Amino acid sequence: MASIEIKGSNGILKVFDDRVVISRASVMGFMAQGFAGEKTIFYPDISSIDYRKPTAFVNGYIRFVLAGTVERRKTASKDENVITLAAFSKDKVESYQRAYDEIMKNLSSDRKRGQVSATEAASAPAPSAADEIKKLKELLDIGAITQAEFDAKKKQLLGL
Repeated sequence: MASIEIKGSNGILKVFDDRVVISRASVMGFMAQGFAGEKTIFYPDISSIDYRKPTAFVNGYIRFVLAGTVERRKTASKDENVITLAAFSKDKVESYQRAYDEIMKNLSSDRKRGQVSATEAASAPAPSAADEIKKLKELLDIGAITQAEFDAKKKQLLGL
């Protein structure tokens, strides 16, 4: 269950302990994004958050910039990672601020726990041929593989 849920002018933002969900299940959400459905963003996949508090005259927004993506300055109504915040009452502005604070708290907690995003995991360097040969040698030494298996795999790794 979401700890906080706010309704923006282009959809609904649900804040959970491990993720945020942007839903376009509203009339304005449909008009802004069409049949976009829900988008789940896990905290480790967020590289930054832009927050502009709404004023009496200007809408605000919460924009999620995802790790491994190029940030484009699209208009808020076209960006699928943005909830537009309209200021109609002081209560709404306070609920927007509470949602932002909760997201930042949860994001900080994930980083402290050392959570790794899917993008970071995919970008981890592949082991070198020397590392693989060293592992194979250890397997050979303990009798887990034969000398022939070691030699064949070593040739493959060295491209011979």
